[in-house]
This record gives sequence, C-alpha cells and structure tokens, in this order.
Amino acid sequence: RAPVSKTGGCRFKSCRACHYVQVQEAEAFMKLMSFIREARAELKRVTWPSRQQVWYSTLVVIAVTFLVAAYLGIIDVLLTAVFSRVIR
Repeated sequence: RAPVSKTGGCRFKSCRACHYVQVQEAEAFMKLMSFIREARAELKRVTWPSRQQVWYSTLVVIAVTFLVAAYLGIIDVLLTAVFSRVIR
C-alpha cells in the first residue's frame, strides 16, 4: 500500500498504484456519462402512447384482472364444495 500524505494523495509523484486508480475512476466516469447520453438519445426515439391509448390499456388490464379473479373464485368455491363432500 502506498504511503498517504495528510492531504489524502500519495507522497510519491510517480506512484503507479495511484495513477492506476485515477485512470480507473476516470474510465468509470466516462462510461457512466456515455450511458446517460445514450439513454437520453434512446428515450427521444421512443414512440410514446397517447393518453387515450394508456386509458384503454388500463381498462383492459382491470377488466382481465376481474375476469381472472372471478374465474379463480368460482373454481375455488366448486373445489371446496367437492372436497368437503369427499372428506365427510
């Protein structure tokens, strides 16, 4: 481990370990900035649904959820009745 000065940096001007860490930090920062730039560019190309499309899709999801819940509820009641008679 390289000796550290009171200011937090390495005491040696040409310390390979410190230089390596600085390069790695710089590369990580550049990768992060590149990712953010690319993500923003991609979001600009997205075709967003209209408010009406979102509303209709929401209604479809709610309707299907209720239908599946009703179906499972009916199956549950029927199976409960059948198994309660079998057990008696």
